[in-house]
Amino acid sequence: MEEEIQTKSLSNLLRYIISIAVVVIIGVVFGLIRYFNAYRGTSKTIIEFFADVTSVTGLIGLLVWLLMLVSMAGAFDMIVYGTKKMFFAIFKKNPRSGLPRTYREYVEIKHNKERNYQFPFLIVTSIVLLVGIILLVIHYSI
Repeated sequence: MEEEIQTKSLSNLLRYIISIAVVVIIGVVFGLIRYFNAYRGTSKTIIEFFADVTSVTGLIGLLVWLLMLVSMAGAFDMIVYGTKKMFFAIFKKNPRSGLPRTYREYVEIKHNKERNYQFPFLIVTSIVLLVGIILLVIHYSI
């Protein structure tokens, strides 16, 4: 029982670490793009730069989370099933193995699985977005 709780808390910690790493990578990439395209050689302030980077990174992360949520709801099931079926037919000797026979079976199997809503990713991106909004308010109030 105690091992199960420890494994679950370690799993949650790992989800938060991965979420933070993904958001930091998005932020660094956007920050570099923003710096080399708009801020180099200008008189813009550092708070404006960080406000832009954090707010846009938070928005991108929130949109990615919403896309994952829509995907889990089944919006792309038919496209995924058709693509898998096509690749199985092209690259496998027995295309029927490893894939449900019909689309309906695929949907039933997919929707019976436990859903992972990625709440750590939502929490991390919401914090980054909130920091960006606060920095924007500070920048425009100065």
